[in-house]
This record gives sequence, structure tokens and C-alpha cells, in this order.
Amino acid sequence: MRLAPETFDRLRVRIQNLCGLAIGADKEYLVRDRLEPLLKRRAWNTFEQLAERLELARDTGLADEVVEAIVTHETSFFRDPQVWEALRRRVLPELLAQGRRARIWSAATSTGQEAYSLAMLAQEVAEAQPAPGAMAERCSILATDISDPAIQVGMTAAYEPREIDRGVSAARKNRFFHESGKHWRADESLRRMIEFRRLNLAAPLPRFGAFDLICCRNLMIYYSVETRRALCEQFHASLADGGWLLLGAAENLYGISDRFESEMIEGALMFHKA
Repeated sequence: MRLAPETFDRLRVRIQNLCGLAIGADKEYLVRDRLEPLLKRRAWNTFEQLAERLELARDTGLADEVVEAIVTHETSFFRDPQVWEALRRRVLPELLAQGRRARIWSAATSTGQEAYSLAMLAQEVAEAQPAPGAMAERCSILATDISDPAIQVGMTAAYEPREIDRGVSAARKNRFFHESGKHWRADESLRRMIEFRRLNLAAPLPRFGAFDLICCRNLMIYYSVETRRALCEQFHASLADGGWLLLGAAENLYGISDRFESEMIEGALMFHKA
């Protein structure tokens, strides 16, 4: 199905308005391939029909379908080992020993693997730490994503064997998961630590209170510079004094924000509120 250049530009603008995703001028093939199945489901013959309906902004269901088709849900348990070493050796021990509830935000959680990885690691760190205040129950995790289907997966906490085996060790699998039909489901001890919510990070954020750690990995690389700056300002306002911000391995704040100080920990670049 043909996607005319002018229609591609209209769709690019509307998609960025919907979810913040900045689609390059050379990504016409991506938009065509990902949105063509949606046109077929709606029995539309042209991309122009889709652009017109989106611009009318009357069909919120259509907007959700477009966002779901465009966004990438690549994730896994304990993705990037150096990040988890930094959290295990430095960040989580400090947070869990501070004598109050530690608040963590997994800001682009996709289907929840990052949030459950954080919950597992928090339990392990709490058990290994001699400080009397180091209790996993004093750690709460907010997990958000723009995709409602992804959030629903996280809430059910049920994953296919290949998803578990991709990042979860045998010891963690036996301890933190149990078989549930054809899936492996996270135990209640993990589920009660996490609250899932749908949230568009490209829009003004609600007031959640202060977080000690915000994880937003491999998302801002898809945003425009302006959207990155706005999001970093909101993250800064959402962090407690001295709180940590964790980005993806290919992301940094150079030219984006000077309101954070960087620190290399166990090979992972992390930022804390200045």
C-alpha cells in the first residue's frame, strides 16, 4: 500500500504529538509496515484515511492502536548486567538502609520485566545487608508505560518460558516464580511491591511524590531533543534530593540537562540529582 510523502509527514507529526516518538524522515518503511495491518483491520484503503481520522482526534481507540503499533516493546529481565551490578553494590544498599520506604519508578517498563528485576534484586540486597532497616518491604516500585496491553501483561506477572530463561537464573526462577499453565508467574512477594499504571511520558506528568531512583532506559533515544529536555525537567522535579536517574546504555544527558551529576558505577553511567 502506497504511503505518499505528504501523508507520511502528517502521520509523523501526529505520532509525535501522541507519544513523543520522533520518527526520522528516512523511516517511511517503518510507518508503512507497522500501520498497514491497522488499515486492513479498519477496512481502509489508503493511509490518507488514517491521517484524516487521527487529525480529527475524535477516536481515542484509533490513537491507542497507532501508538501500540508504532512503539517498540523490546525488554528482558536483568537487561545489561553492569547496570544491575551498580544497583546491587551501591544504589540499592544505600536506599534500603536509609530508614524509610525507598521509592523506585520504572518509567518505561513495557511488559514489566524491569520492575520485577528491581523487586527481585531489592529482596536479595535486603537479605544480604546487615543494617536493620534494610527490608525489601520498605521498597515500593511504580511501573508505568504508554501501552495498555503491555501494562496488562505486567499486572498478570505471567511470562513465557523463553522470556524467563532469557535473563533469570535458575536460582531466581525457582525462588521467585512458579509454573502457571504454560507460563511462569511472579510470586506474590514480588507482585505486592509493584504498582502498574498507564502513563504517557511525553505529556505533563502527574504528581507522584518524590522518588529515590527513576529508571528510564532506552526511551529518550527515540524522542526529540525538546521532548528529552522537558522529560528530564520532570524527572528532576520527581526525584528526592540526591536521587538517582538511570538511562539506557546509549543515552546520556549531554546537551540535554545540567541539573544532574554523572557517576560511573560498576561500568554503568548513572546520574544523581544535583
